[in-house]
Amino acid sequence: MGLWKRLFGSKPQSTPAAGRSLEDTRQSGYWQCQGCGSIHFKQEGLEVLAELQDLGNEVSGGSTCSECGTRHRVAEIASGKFDMQDSDELIAKALADPGNASWDRQRKQWSYRGKPLRGSTGFGTEKPRQLDVSRSSDGTPLFFTVHVGKEAVLHQDLAVVDEITGSVAEEVRNRGVVVPSMLFFSGFDHDSRPIWKIQEIRSWCRLAFERAPHLLTLLTEQTVDPVSWSLIETGEVQEDGAGNCTTAIDPMEWLQLLKESALACGEFLRELGMQEGDDWVEQWFLKRCSHVKENTQ
Repeated sequence: MGLWKRLFGSKPQSTPAAGRSLEDTRQSGYWQCQGCGSIHFKQEGLEVLAELQDLGNEVSGGSTCSECGTRHRVAEIASGKFDMQDSDELIAKALADPGNASWDRQRKQWSYRGKPLRGSTGFGTEKPRQLDVSRSSDGTPLFFTVHVGKEAVLHQDLAVVDEITGSVAEEVRNRGVVVPSMLFFSGFDHDSRPIWKIQEIRSWCRLAFERAPHLLTLLTEQTVDPVSWSLIETGEVQEDGAGNCTTAIDPMEWLQLLKESALACGEFLRELGMQEGDDWVEQWFLKRCSHVKENTQ
């Protein structure tokens, strides 16, 4: 079955709808990130959508901008909501010739050889999203998936930190539960080093921790260690090919970092009026203490 039919059920009609030209009805091969304006090839997002539909799943997946980490729903990408308006040929030329293509951050506009490109018609009209929430079958939130793109790291953009804090606060007020965040750094695929050894990510994590010390306590178990190691200057962490880690970090330095975050999180939850906040933080800290003891030399 052809990709278009799998996605939309039938081929587009050769005759455009009343009041629209053929140019208006075409689907671009490129879409524009609504967070940073970067341009992406659409085919990958369409293939993800087709797989979801073939499996009978509700189309709620997202595609992440590799530059800034902003999430876009694949169904909206497929619908053409974020399409570039210029021809695919012109956009392809611009992407293949970065020396003559430029992004005007202030005007939020691409140009090629001095001529402005027509971007997504809705660019800048929606607030970019950098996190999604995963829920159980009964709707209970399990964790946030948070994407931090390379551009955000390099420009030390901490907007996602505020988004995590705001999202956690909303769930605490509405449901009385603390929803942890699973943090991903995108755009560093070319770098084989683990994230805690990439200086730009280390710098971003330090700034994020200074802005929101409670952040560590709000991370999932899969995320809290790598981010913690990014914040510790001394010691060494080695990762084998199977993803197992051995640490030579001073356990007292590690525990002090976790303690500082736990105290800040306790205050954060008290301000939100969470009665069980102190108990929740205490259980988190005791669990992390046991983990540190088991994983330091």
